[in-house]
Amino acid sequence: MLFRSEIIVDGVRFTVVHAATAHAANNNETSIVIRVNYGNHSFLFTGDLPASGEHELVRKGLAACTVLKVAHHGAKTSTSQEFLQAAAPKYAIISVGANNRFGHPHPEVVQRLEQSGAKIYRTDHHGAVVFTTDGVRLTVSHFIEVSK
Repeated sequence: MLFRSEIIVDGVRFTVVHAATAHAANNNETSIVIRVNYGNHSFLFTGDLPASGEHELVRKGLAACTVLKVAHHGAKTSTSQEFLQAAAPKYAIISVGANNRFGHPHPEVVQRLEQSGAKIYRTDHHGAVVFTTDGVRLTVSHFIEVSK
C-alpha cells in the first residue's frame, strides 16, 4: 500500500512516501521510505526497500533528492538503475559494516551509483557521515577515512 503522511516541524517537512502492508513477502518489503525536505535540499531514507518497492515509487512519480540513503546496505536487490534515474541524488550514503559477511555493498550497486554521478560516502570507509543544511547551503563531514 502506498500512501503519503507528513508532518512539518520548524520548516522541515517529513513525508512518508512508501509504507507496505504487513502482508509483504518478506520483512524488507515492509520498509518505510521517508523523505525529508528543508529549503533547497531533500533527503530520501529508503530502509531495506527492494527493487519492487523502488519501482512503485518511480511509478508514482518519485521526485529527485539531494541525498539518498542507499537501501539495504547496498545489496544487489536494491538501488536499481530506474530508481537512480528518478531519484538523481547528488550524494549517496551507504550504511555498511566493514568486511561484513554479506559482501555489501554489491559492486554493481557501487558502479550504478558512480555512473549516476552521485558522490558516494560509505560508513565502512568514512565512519559517521553528517549532513548539515540551513536550507540553502549543504555541508558534509565524516569522522574517519579507513584504508580500502
